[in-house]
Amino acid sequence: FYFKDNDMFNDFASKITPPDGQSRSKLLLGLLCNQKARRLEWADGTKVDYTKNTLSLDFDCTRNLTVVSEPAKNDWYEVSSNRTDYTYTVICATLPIAIEGDSCWDYDRMED
Repeated sequence: FYFKDNDMFNDFASKITPPDGQSRSKLLLGLLCNQKARRLEWADGTKVDYTKNTLSLDFDCTRNLTVVSEPAKNDWYEVSSNRTDYTYTVICATLPIAIEGDSCWDYDRMED
């Protein structure tokens, strides 16, 4: 996760319209609590070596704490993972779905 990635996510998330009556969305980062180490790490198990501004991730995450990004303010915040009073935006990157077989799917081919 690098500055370019953070900027890309912020740009994407800032275009999401929040539901009526809700504040701007927070971006729920792919951080999980490693119960053994009691520290946050990326969902793929790698160490978090990038943070935004002066936020320290050196806290006991088993106390129900996590980190969110607020794209509108270009900042990261430590919050309770039990909070439900604001909207989260979850963005998942996946590989394109490979289409196998006939490119016409269920449509019959036209006669030549």
